[in-house]
Amino acid sequence: MFRDESFQPSYSQPRHSPPPSPTRQDEANNLDDVFGSAPSSPTLSYATRSTRNDEPSEVPRLRSAHSTAGYRDGLTFAKGTTIQEGFDEGYGLGATMGLRIGSILGILEGIWAAVAKSDAKRAPAPDDDGVRMGTESQPETERLKALVVKARSELRTEGVFGRQYWGEDGIWVYDVQESGGGWKDVVDAHPLIQSWETVVAEEVAKVRLDTGVMDRMEVKRLGEDNEPVDRS
Repeated sequence: MFRDESFQPSYSQPRHSPPPSPTRQDEANNLDDVFGSAPSSPTLSYATRSTRNDEPSEVPRLRSAHSTAGYRDGLTFAKGTTIQEGFDEGYGLGATMGLRIGSILGILEGIWAAVAKSDAKRAPAPDDDGVRMGTESQPETERLKALVVKARSELRTEGVFGRQYWGEDGIWVYDVQESGGGWKDVVDAHPLIQSWETVVAEEVAKVRLDTGVMDRMEVKRLGEDNEPVDRS
């Protein structure tokens, strides 16, 4: 046989599979996103957490609701009790103070009105030149009028219960000599009440006014009505 010199033996070469195309890799990733390729899949973990958070326990919500309701009930009860106590206490003081202020203003206004009425009835006397001059009582009327205006201004609620006499807690800051009279002791020691009662006493002495006549008339009226009288 003749050997063919042109024949070359062929040796088998290892065959390698081609790398996956990008298209197939993307398809695999898309399927992983849908079905979840592994427990550590971000999509699967997020979905699991969302499911747990969408169904919270009722205990915290109920606890918050009961706490809020309890706070409101407690606040309402406390306010009602405190307001009533404050009203009960403040009413007695306010009534006592109001009676004293009313007495001061009433006496001053009464004296002023009496003097002014007397001046109106008295005819002015002519002087040597024929000019009618006012009487001596007219300046007194103007003085009493100014005194009444000043008393009304100083004895207003804003003045009597001003910060110079009362603290933020509603307690008086002036000295009070307690003698068992209750709110009367507090009113007696009030600087404005003391000052104006001194003025009233001076004006009463000038016109020789008997202020006790009003008390005696009141006692007589109460006695006729068969009502108990307590003048203590």
